[in-house]
Amino acid sequence: MDIFYKQGDLFVALKERTEEKPLFIPHIVNNHGAWGSGFVVPLGRAFPEAKERYLHWASNQLVQPPFQLGEVQFVVPVKFVCVCNMLAQTLGGKRPLYYNHLARCMDAVAEKTEKTGGQIWAPMFGSGLAGGDWNFIEQLIGDSWLRRGLPVTIFHLEDLS
Repeated sequence: MDIFYKQGDLFVALKERTEEKPLFIPHIVNNHGAWGSGFVVPLGRAFPEAKERYLHWASNQLVQPPFQLGEVQFVVPVKFVCVCNMLAQTLGGKRPLYYNHLARCMDAVAEKTEKTGGQIWAPMFGSGLAGGDWNFIEQLIGDSWLRRGLPVTIFHLEDLS
């Protein structure tokens, strides 16, 4: 199984989707409780609950799972859609993304997706503002998701050729 790349807006594709199968949307969030740039901006517009739950997670010590690198917050804003807030990034520095924490998050997403018979739609997470290397992240996708037979579609706005 390979990654399916689709040029276009993930949120437009969501509006056109008719399939009633669990869909997981993993993306990376930071450990500072900051939600304000990159993919989270349109995500917060499409699913305000995902933003609200993340901000609550960041500000409340009693919320589970604990707000620490390597954890994932699963938010179901509408039927058949689960936003996966993967906590794998800090702010600042050359590469704010932590691959070890990202791999742990991706495994948690894989377990939930596998249990539900779902599929994954995601942006090219970790390679923009987080400073990660997409070629390496592709390898993590292979290790965490594809080897389990999970269908993965990666959305990108620009032409990759």
